[in-house]
Amino acid sequence: MGPMLGFDFETTGVDVENDRAVTMALIHREPDRAPVEHSWLINPGVEMRPEVVAIHGITNEHVRQHGCPPAEALGEMRELMAALWTPECPLVAYNGAFDLTVGDRELARHLGPDAGITVDGRYLVDPLVIDRANDKWRKGGRKLTQVCAHYGVQLGDAAHECVADTLATMRLAYRLAATYPGSVGYIGLAELHARQIAWHRTWCERMGTWMAGQAAQMERAWSGGNLAFVRQKFAKLEIMEEPTADLVEATCAETRRRAADLMASATMWPMRARVADAVPSA
Repeated sequence: MGPMLGFDFETTGVDVENDRAVTMALIHREPDRAPVEHSWLINPGVEMRPEVVAIHGITNEHVRQHGCPPAEALGEMRELMAALWTPECPLVAYNGAFDLTVGDRELARHLGPDAGITVDGRYLVDPLVIDRANDKWRKGGRKLTQVCAHYGVQLGDAAHECVADTLATMRLAYRLAATYPGSVGYIGLAELHARQIAWHRTWCERMGTWMAGQAAQMERAWSGGNLAFVRQKFAKLEIMEEPTADLVEATCAETRRRAADLMASATMWPMRARVADAVPSA
């Protein structure tokens, strides 16, 4: 594979429409040259929840004291992406649809609705999409740390640190190209991009259908008095409470909501479309 532009955010949460950037990295790498790193610590202007701070370790106090204004960081990011993300140099991001959508909404929020991200004949390489499609039946999680471990890619000592995650994602992209030469490594960027669109759609539709089925199974088990089955499902979802009718109902509703969201996003890769006439508020 040739040059790459690695891209990653750490955010205040996982809601692409409303959560904010906290750290951001762009890393440009060309063959046989050291990577050029650009990174930002951003004051998002909103409080981060304790569970979010626990993931990336960046506190509200730290970003208030040391973070730069979002518009400043995003403006610099936009200029670099315009210069470095070309048809010959793909953007590389793990779960890249999340990062591109967050970036688009943050640009619209802080620099105006015309400042968003467009692909425009450029390409995204997403190791998550590639791994899901080429090793679809492997058991275990698909977090960056887990996938790097599976392929023997060094993540470094700082998981959920923007620069470390971006470098690991770029190394993982190279490893996947070598591991799957026929479907990844020996094809052009345009074809790989098109394949990822199809792979993403297939995965979303399959997973959305499966999740809806899981909700139905749980409801049947609860109504039939199969408490052991419901407890087993709760354990997989990391729900520690004892099942009750209200909790089972809420869990099934949330599972169906997530399934519907997956199905809706099946055709929205590499970035979720904006809601018509909606501009994120600052």
